[in-house]
Amino acid sequence: MGDHTLFFYGTLLAPPVLHRVIYGTSSPDPTSHPAMRYLTIRPALLRDYRRHRVASADYPAIIPEKGGTVRGSVVSGLTEGDVFRLDVFEGSQYTKGTVEVEVLEGVALDELAPEAGVGKAADTTPTSTKKPEMVTAQTYIWTDGPTWLDPREWDFEDFKKHKMRRWMGGGDSAWTDGDEEEAQDENVQEDEGFADVDEAVRELKAKEKKDPTGGRGVNGAIGRQLAEVQRNGSTK
Repeated sequence: MGDHTLFFYGTLLAPPVLHRVIYGTSSPDPTSHPAMRYLTIRPALLRDYRRHRVASADYPAIIPEKGGTVRGSVVSGLTEGDVFRLDVFEGSQYTKGTVEVEVLEGVALDELAPEAGVGKAADTTPTSTKKPEMVTAQTYIWTDGPTWLDPREWDFEDFKKHKMRRWMGGGDSAWTDGDEEEAQDENVQEDEGFADVDEAVRELKAKEKKDPTGGRGVNGAIGRQLAEVQRNGSTK
């Protein structure tokens, strides 16, 4: 059982994408990955941060902003190896920071809708006098400067419908509800190429204007590095 807890707010909100990163497949077999039974995924809210779209990219970023709120998921039970793979996936545009997040009761993971207004959630007012559960977690905070940040809110539903297939190579139809024609146009296949982490990050910077996954899709440089990590069983 792992003892790491992380807060996710973008592409990793979708369990198939998270599974692809840490297990090498979007549809892992629990018998092959027994640590899965210790993984806990719960909806959560991060306060005093704001989520932005990243220009020409499928994925978002968060930066500190007083009064802002970000809906996401808090995932417990991650191993050191899982976190290494997640660090590779996130690349050099982010740094990990420690935050306090509020666990949300009565909210399904697939109801993680974008916030209303500028960085503020429409439904964060407490509906109960019960004290919310607070969890200490790490999250990936944008450090690549403001140039690439779009003031508009990132749309999880749009990501699931139109973009997620290229991040997971097909998979669970409950999480990829885009039309089949679009999926066929993407022509996504699982990769088997490899590259080291530093090369993956360099290639990411060279191609970030062209590749909306920033190299993190199944056919991208970081995606290939993740496949290498999974194949070799490396934990750094």
